[in-house]
Amino acid sequence: MLLGGCLSVGPEYEAPDVDALGQETFVYAESYDTTAPLADWWTGFDDASLNELIAAGLAENRSLAAASANLRASRAALGLARSNRLPFDDVTASRARNRQSTAGFRDPLEEAEGAGSDVTRDLFNASLSANWELDVFGRVARLIETANAELGASAAALADLQAVVIADIADAYIELRGLQAQLAVAEKNNTNLQRTLDLTRDLRDVGRVTDLDVFQANAVLSTSEASIPVLQADIASVANRLAALVGRNPAGIQSVINDNAPLPVISRPLAIGEPADLLRRRPDIAAAERRLAAATATIGLNIAEAFPTLSLGATIGVRAFDVDDLDTSQALNFNVGPQLAWSISNLLRARQRTDAAVANTDMAFAMYEQTVLDALAETES
Repeated sequence: MLLGGCLSVGPEYEAPDVDALGQETFVYAESYDTTAPLADWWTGFDDASLNELIAAGLAENRSLAAASANLRASRAALGLARSNRLPFDDVTASRARNRQSTAGFRDPLEEAEGAGSDVTRDLFNASLSANWELDVFGRVARLIETANAELGASAAALADLQAVVIADIADAYIELRGLQAQLAVAEKNNTNLQRTLDLTRDLRDVGRVTDLDVFQANAVLSTSEASIPVLQADIASVANRLAALVGRNPAGIQSVINDNAPLPVISRPLAIGEPADLLRRRPDIAAAERRLAAATATIGLNIAEAFPTLSLGATIGVRAFDVDDLDTSQALNFNVGPQLAWSISNLLRARQRTDAAVANTDMAFAMYEQTVLDALAETES
């Protein structure tokens, strides 16, 4: 019992240093505030509609709902893994009516006396059994370590998706306001060009200009008018994308996007903290690191499967042919003792599973390094 959890086979995980791949010099922009990171950076636009859309997206975006459900599943999986630390118990109670074959079971004395043997009887049984695995080789510890790392990966993935959804909503909203501003300019320009065409026609009528000038003015107006449907289609497309991001149908955000708000402008420098610290705060890097930790723990888990399993079991119960005898000392039965289980044929399969786990860990480490390099490039940009 004292050996439980003292010997965990497999490699011990150490988180890689994110700075090892990010030694390049960061470019500091004077327009950023490096004093402290701003979590709700979009409030720097001071746009009530943008704030409303982002709040709706965080609450109703379906991808975030799926990631949140995955996080709950990972939390439940961790609880399930931890339950392996507890004894597994089983409570049974039964009543069975048994009859032995009289042809195959006879009492020699009764047979000599010419009497048959009545072997039909009731059997009452009630028992409580418990089995506790002594985690000598750390199988349960590695199982918990794997589940805990996967929970961290799920939490980081949710945070990463939240950051992406917020950025996508802000990007779509600003693009929408920009297109609406372009449409307003185009419509005003059309009005001016129509006046120009009317003036050109008046000048032609008095002989000041030719028909060619009228044709040219009309062509400029037609070209400008042709841009209106394109802008309207682009506005509808961006509005549909924005509606999907906030988890609503397009009609559900019309009241927000049709208020003719101006193009959002940053009202103050965005606080992003030190640029070098961005790598440590990025949730996609945290998710990749947690996946690497889970893959590493899986190596130890598969190695432990090749070792014997030592458990301590106990059963206590009562058994009698008559229900009235169940509360007597004669009906009491129990057994207790350790059990060692080891499948020799499982060694080869455990070796193959361990080799696969090592390969998966190598893959997770390569993906972690690529995530850091991508994040470094994005942060520099």
